[in-house]
Amino acid sequence: MKLHLLLLFLLFTALAQAQRPANAPPAANISRDRIIFSGAPGTNDLLIINRSSGTFITGTPGVGNAFDWSEATNLGVSSIDSAALAHFIDAGAWSLAVTNASFNRVQYVPLDGSEPPASVDPIAPEPVTLAAFDTGPGQTSTFVAGFKKAGPTAATLIAIHPGGFPPTIFFPDLWSSDEVGANPRQSRPLYLHPVYNGAMACITDAVGGSQLQFFQLTINAGTLRGSLTGLPANAEFTAGQFDQDLEDITVNSFRSTTSLAWSPTDNFLRAARLTDANNSGTLHVVSVGSYNMGRPIKSVRIIEETASRLVIAWADAAGGASLYDYDGRVAPVLVGPVDLDGMDLDDVIPLPGGDFILIGDRNGSLAYDRIHRSGNSYTRIATGSIPTAPAKPLYSNIIAFNGEPFVSPNAKPVARKRVPDWTTNAAYAAGNITLSSLLDGGTTAGLGNAQPAMLAVPGTTTHALPNQIDSATSITLLDAANVANQTAADVIFSHPSGSYQGPLTIQIKPAQSGIGPIVYYQLDGGEWNYVPSPPARIEITSNTTVRAYATHIVFSFGNIFTTTGQGPIRSATYTTATPGSPQVAANTDANSNGLSDAWEQLTGITDPGGDTDGDGFLNLQEHNFGTDPGSSSSNPGIVAQAPNLNVVNTLPTASSSAELRWDASDTAVVLESSNDMQIWTVVTTGIVRSGGDNVFSMPTKLAPRSFYRLRR
Repeated sequence: MKLHLLLLFLLFTALAQAQRPANAPPAANISRDRIIFSGAPGTNDLLIINRSSGTFITGTPGVGNAFDWSEATNLGVSSIDSAALAHFIDAGAWSLAVTNASFNRVQYVPLDGSEPPASVDPIAPEPVTLAAFDTGPGQTSTFVAGFKKAGPTAATLIAIHPGGFPPTIFFPDLWSSDEVGANPRQSRPLYLHPVYNGAMACITDAVGGSQLQFFQLTINAGTLRGSLTGLPANAEFTAGQFDQDLEDITVNSFRSTTSLAWSPTDNFLRAARLTDANNSGTLHVVSVGSYNMGRPIKSVRIIEETASRLVIAWADAAGGASLYDYDGRVAPVLVGPVDLDGMDLDDVIPLPGGDFILIGDRNGSLAYDRIHRSGNSYTRIATGSIPTAPAKPLYSNIIAFNGEPFVSPNAKPVARKRVPDWTTNAAYAAGNITLSSLLDGGTTAGLGNAQPAMLAVPGTTTHALPNQIDSATSITLLDAANVANQTAADVIFSHPSGSYQGPLTIQIKPAQSGIGPIVYYQLDGGEWNYVPSPPARIEITSNTTVRAYATHIVFSFGNIFTTTGQGPIRSATYTTATPGSPQVAANTDANSNGLSDAWEQLTGITDPGGDTDGDGFLNLQEHNFGTDPGSSSSNPGIVAQAPNLNVVNTLPTASSSAELRWDASDTAVVLESSNDMQIWTVVTTGIVRSGGDNVFSMPTKLAPRSFYRLRR
């Protein structure tokens, strides 16, 4: 075992020393609404991610230097916190890595429209920021994820090795570092060192204000080399290479880069230089200076040319932007204003060769201007609008399963495919799905004749399902918690969020069975605790927010272990009151609609059969599962196990009835009835609790006939 570790370490070191890349992968420009990349190095493409919907579009310069925009593509993760662009999947193709804290994993997305691979569990909760590193030509990329701080322990940076997609048994992570401060919220690669892997920086929240922290990344460690401290709480930063940095590289053969930090609404621009003085291999931080720019700064972008310049957008009432010369040594020197032509500037995106893109609101819509540099003058050479990236069905309208969907309790999706036409039938046989689809002739011609087609799918496929009921159906079947990694675990809260009289005990248990389920939980943002033998039982005595997730250990050897299916983070909020308080007890249901009075009072929702947040789950399901009925990103998801249903016959008399019984602790289950098995209605009355079961007495009269089912 030790010999294997040594050989792999020497191999990784040799790879790092053999590669001498000059530039880091593209860094993300993150705003409140979107994340923007200036495309792969050497191109003028744009890639714009809608953070809320989790969709992205690409823009390619076309006729007259205007951008031609692609259709929106779904990333499979919404409410995105961070993204990185590099060679994560294929050494010869660019791809994205995206995450949000509640998704609790990192998802790779190929840019060529092919199937996304499984998500990666970085084995730490709440990844909130990503930075990417290319290790050189012909190599896949490494990413570094930063995590939120919980309790007194330090937040963590974890690097995932390019050989670990998904992580291997013995090496789930390349390295981890506990030297980062609390809650990294913005990160970017700085450069790749000729011998050592390179450097990154991130903004972290810390006592007394934010810090800009600089890390040297080697093959087996991430080491904090210095910080720029005392920054405002909302500080941001950017980085580039200026005159003195370029001199270090060309004359002294060691790497240097300068980072600039500022706070929106603050006048001051802070500069710090990360350098390898004397080419010793050890980086250190030099504080360059603090510059009063005379006006509140909104954002700063570096236009890297022979002499680097800064575009500074202003946050005061006058707004606008200005262009500055900056050499990395002395205060920036004003060159002149930037003509915005009526744009409320949101971001500046540098392009190769000194051009840059202005993005912002113009006449009520998102617009862009392309600015071209010729000598010392700048000219607007193209302008246009940026289309909205709408929410899209998740990956596909054909889904391959390893069992019969909605019948087999263990049926899971194993592949998702996009087909251009409306599919009327999908049948699986011999490794292929045979499709019958109607050709889409456009808005005037409509659907044409049926067209046969063959679609290759994994060998584990047994059934195929066309999925074109509506735009949200794919998301309902394959929510973000499950689509990327089909073994993803989930948790169930035994009491839903709400107001309760007096203390109560809640239970958190895995929603699915498996090898070694572990539940992690957190109270009011404190430390993460784990329960190796769920369920977790927690006594709630005061107003408390509980967050939890589940995971499965699939291999452990000493301190080396890996997991599969690290699940999404779910939350529930409990409000307690002393007896006699005017608050409604959680278990009362005055209108007998299946929704507790306390829950109705808390949410304002009284319709059990409605779907307030439009996520495909009934309000009653959200109530029973303990998820937020007002947020589409909080929903029961898919639970693979079938409900535990028993039919009990009473005495055989004409007036007797049969009883349906199911586990009362299985709170995700909804009882429905139908006269024709086409239209189903939620049953909200007649359900009583008997011991550990819910009991419903079925009427025995012959007309009208009734069918009953339990569903999640």
